Amino acid sequence: MRIAAVADFSIANSNYRARPLADLKQRGHSVSLIHIDNFDFRPLLEYDVVYFYRVRDQIARQAMQEVRDAGIGVVWDDDDNHSLVLAHDPREARKVTRGAGKGSGDRHRDVSRALKLADVVTTTSAPIAAYFEQAGAERVEVIENYLPPLYTAAVPAIGLGVVVVGWVGGSEHQADVERLGLAGVATRLLDRHPRIYFTTVGVDLGIRSDRYEYERHVRYDLLGNYVADFDIGLAPLTDSAFNRARSDVKVKEYAYARVPWLASPVGPYLGLGEREGGRLVPDDGWEQAIEELFLDEYRRRVLALRGRRWAETKTALSNLHVWEAVILEAAERARARKAAASGTAAAPAR
Repeated sequence: MRIAAVADFSIANSNYRARPLADLKQRGHSVSLIHIDNFDFRPLLEYDVVYFYRVRDQIARQAMQEVRDAGIGVVWDDDDNHSLVLAHDPREARKVTRGAGKGSGDRHRDVSRALKLADVVTTTSAPIAAYFEQAGAERVEVIENYLPPLYTAAVPAIGLGVVVVGWVGGSEHQADVERLGLAGVATRLLDRHPRIYFTTVGVDLGIRSDRYEYERHVRYDLLGNYVADFDIGLAPLTDSAFNRARSDVKVKEYAYARVPWLASPVGPYLGLGEREGGRLVPDDGWEQAIEELFLDEYRRRVLALRGRRWAETKTALSNLHVWEAVILEAAERARARKAAASGTAAAPAR
């Protein structure tokens, strides 16, 4: 089957969503990755299915309409529910609306118009799927974020007697830092334990210490080896609509890098635990949970081994059949549409 994936491949999350479609070549399909910038929709008419990731503006919707009208399957994927951002963090909401030049109402209309053009809509969580269904999507499939081949993690070197507590996040996590009091947690642990170090990527604890390091950004192809230097990985979330709609890929990345993790019992992390290489932590339990794992090297090793085994089942290459099923369904639905319009029976998907 001929498949095209249209996306802005500079978006970090395209590593989880759009790029894995290229590996469907291993299952006998022909796949092209097409960057959204200044693309021409006409070559898309040569494909059997076109997948669109996070594209919803008028030009993109016109391309989706042309593809649909040509009897080609349309898959539309969006893992970012902006209406939930607005409710979660006012500062992030201002950034979102300022960057787009429009408000949440306009975004909702764009999303609603785009998803109605799709044969199948895909996303990462049940809350976002419910939002899309309410907005008019005919068929929504939840596909979790799997670990792409680009994410590699070497076996960490033997430690030097220090324990690195790491957190990879984004600027929207500043609300979680404040609401969970994590700057104070880190400061007190640094004061009590000379061997503990903290490092964060994308989210700044705002503390001053020669044992705290903040990185604004780490390239995704380097992230796995960066994370492998952690001894404990953090995934804190406050309980909000936005956080309940998140993916669980962060703890998968820690686990794959053999890093035991601590996460909030919110949304994507509910039901996970020591079998997956980590522990769930209540809002008021972060200081105690970090300290206990810091002091228990044996338990860290056990969790690291368990987590790695679990994460190896969560790679994109191990789950190509999940994306393939959606692609085949979109092709089948497109054939049925075309047959209904012409009054003939649809041919089965190949």
